[in-house]
Amino acid sequence: MRKLFILIITLLLINSLFSLTIGVGVGVEDLGNNAYGAAKVDAILPLVSFLDARLNLLFLNLSEIKINLGTGIGSDIIVKFPLPIIFQPYIPFGFSYFSNHSKSFNLKGGIGIDKEFILILGYLEGGFNLNLLKTNGTSQTTYFYFQGGIKLPLGKIL
Repeated sequence: MRKLFILIITLLLINSLFSLTIGVGVGVEDLGNNAYGAAKVDAILPLVSFLDARLNLLFLNLSEIKINLGTGIGSDIIVKFPLPIIFQPYIPFGFSYFSNHSKSFNLKGGIGIDKEFILILGYLEGGFNLNLLKTNGTSQTTYFYFQGGIKLPLGKIL
């Protein structure tokens, strides 16, 4: 019985690994104020057919060459709308935490589209970040972002 339990857990872990998607993209953050370029790496795990969880693994501020690394810098829930059209729309919403010059906590919302190619997905996404907490005494701000890149589904590649 114990071996069967270990086998079931192992198969579930392998199955979740093959459903994992790695997203790599570049974007423009803080549009309208102090716009700067950014590079991002995300891990995306499907929860159910219309819902994904996205964890930010790397955020690189290209103007100051500052790196935020780790799964604690932000996460999103992605609500997908599987429609019979060439582009698949989705809505990301979530939070992010940055600790560069000052600590800040942001809520995020937006809209995006995926386009499937042979082994990868291309994506475009735009939205807003609402800054709720800053420790350097500045007031609450809202800024917009735009990003694009590719998503690599490990199950299709491996």
